[in-house]
Amino acid sequence: MDVLYQSCAGIDVHQANIVVCILHGSLTSTRPKREMATFDTTTKGLRACHDFLSQFHVEAVGM
Repeated sequence: MDVLYQSCAGIDVHQANIVVCILHGSLTSTRPKREMATFDTTTKGLRACHDFLSQFHVEAVGM
C-alpha cells in the first residue's frame, strides 16, 4: 500500500466527547507512530482537539 500522507487522523464523535487517533511518520517509514486522545465536546475541548491535530500537522481527517 502506498503512503499518501505524512500525518492523518480518524475522529469518532460522540455526544459528550470525541476520540482522535493520529498516524504519523515519514513517507519512507514502514510503521507509522500512533497518538490517541479524547476531548470533551465543549468549546474548550474542541480547541484542545484543534491544537492536538495542529501539533502533528494533520493533512487529512476521516470520520
